[in-house]
Amino acid sequence: MIGEGAVGTHPLPDSGRVTIGRAPTNDVMIDDPSISRKHAVLHLGPSGVRIEDLGSANGTRVCDSKLFTPRPVDMQRTAELLDRKVEPGLPVPVTPDTVVKIGAVTLVVQSSSSGARPRRLWPHGYFEGCLEEECARAERSRSKFALLRIRVDGKESSRGLVEEVLAEATRTIDVIATYAPGEYELLIIDADPQRAEEVKKRIAAGLVDRGAAASTGIAFYPQDGRSPESLVARANQRLEGAEAEPASDASSAVVVVDHAMQRLYALAERIADSTISVLVLGETGVGKEVLAETIHRLSPRRDKPFVKLNCAAFTESLLESELFGHERGAFTGAVAQKQGMLESAHGGTVFLDEIGEITHATQVKLLRVLEERKVTRVGALKPREIDVRFVAATNRDLEAEVAAGNFREDLFFRLNGIPLVIPPLRDRPVEIEPLARALIAQICRKASRPEPDLTQPAIEVLRRYSWPGNIRELRNVMERAVLLAGRGAITPEHLPVEKMVMTLPARRPSLAPPPLPAPRSAPNAPPPKSRPPTVGLPPEFEQTLPVARPTAPPGADGNALKSGVEMVERDLIIRALEQCAGNQTQAAKLLGISRRTLVSRLEQYNLPRPRKGLNER
Repeated sequence: MIGEGAVGTHPLPDSGRVTIGRAPTNDVMIDDPSISRKHAVLHLGPSGVRIEDLGSANGTRVCDSKLFTPRPVDMQRTAELLDRKVEPGLPVPVTPDTVVKIGAVTLVVQSSSSGARPRRLWPHGYFEGCLEEECARAERSRSKFALLRIRVDGKESSRGLVEEVLAEATRTIDVIATYAPGEYELLIIDADPQRAEEVKKRIAAGLVDRGAAASTGIAFYPQDGRSPESLVARANQRLEGAEAEPASDASSAVVVVDHAMQRLYALAERIADSTISVLVLGETGVGKEVLAETIHRLSPRRDKPFVKLNCAAFTESLLESELFGHERGAFTGAVAQKQGMLESAHGGTVFLDEIGEITHATQVKLLRVLEERKVTRVGALKPREIDVRFVAATNRDLEAEVAAGNFREDLFFRLNGIPLVIPPLRDRPVEIEPLARALIAQICRKASRPEPDLTQPAIEVLRRYSWPGNIRELRNVMERAVLLAGRGAITPEHLPVEKMVMTLPARRPSLAPPPLPAPRSAPNAPPPKSRPPTVGLPPEFEQTLPVARPTAPPGADGNALKSGVEMVERDLIIRALEQCAGNQTQAAKLLGISRRTLVSRLEQYNLPRPRKGLNER
């Protein structure tokens, strides 16, 4: 499927009906204003594929690619066939490679191919950008995908062997990249957990068949997270064989140096003895779970259970069963009685992460539990008394959600007994270095490997970055840096320096750009001016910087540095567009960012958008 700025795929069954439309109830939901709520339906069977229009507002049209070489004597007939309208209620055959237009969206029906295909292993920076784009697309279209980490040990971890196995087990739309020496990452697009698990098993079996010792870790969107940082963290966690992060490990990397954080933790200590509900607010990856564990550990309930639940990881029915439990036979699949997490946490603390994601129906039932301190299992008649302390967390603005009617006001007031707001990492830069060192120590201790030194140039790079993924992103960066450094010290070349330089505060990170070639000098041109030293940047990236790069003098505030970074980014964009003759798609690929990110940067820097080239139409 190709729409305005988005491309997606959907596997088709061997037989049956596949409905297409804007409504979420369709098999293929396309959130585009040109698409009707119930636009069309694909009929699949032994006789092939047919498409039927369901009386849509903007119609359905077919165009067979096999008719693109018309004979002169049949030009008029061919033109009619190239763009044929599908009448409502009259299915039209669709052969492989047929182009179908529904509204402003283009569909292409393709047959699956088998056998190994040449595949490209992308760099990690490109993969990060694809992951970010896929998270944004999945949020809009409610699609699913998976992130797979693969570690191949020994001499068998050659690029060619892995590429051969991955080519056999994946599709061309899936993205494969190198993570570190002997480690790879795979983005399995438009795949539910069952399909993603099948891909993981095929890859593992293929590597074993070739004599390779391999281990894998997988994370599913949205069950394991909705942000790139949370998915990477979960996949890395499972790669190491850990299903859940132990509380001791989560709290061992706590660093409280910033004055705002010291005041926050002092307040958390004062309220720990009470039973009042706590609402922890902050961006994704900022450390909300760690603060919740700290409150529990300082409370009289410390010897009782601390039960965590990610509300965004379950459907409404599953979340209700997890929270309240169920009786045997309460619904299909309930073959035994199950105690809910609220009952299992009796006497302790319940941490409800991503509380802003629960539905209205679940909100009503949770409010009743908060008011009555009783829980009724699904399918039961008699409530059970519970004694738990509630700590909820969200990265949403719940007051705005209440105003929009998405969250119940009475539940918000119940949860918001004491609000604790954790500032983002970019607002407490004094903690970046000690956090990085604590995370390195924790990572190396779990992997039983010597702890590498963190060099001063690397520290400078870490301090200048805005960390939109906060501590979770810092941990992911440190995990990869430890792998790349091996037995040596961590230097800027072990960090995603390009992404860090291209990212501005208060925005999500841009995709990591590969180095741009230096412009050719004209004959008899004067020698280039010397560049000022750039602390923390590898030599190959120095060549991509403009000659007159402004630098912040010692003691200057962060605004001067930000201005310098903006000028560097603006210059890189201009040079990429010049090199690609104004082609925005090629320029975005050259920079290693998405076209949408490039357009956003053009608007941000008031740069005129070049006219689309023929290959962009």
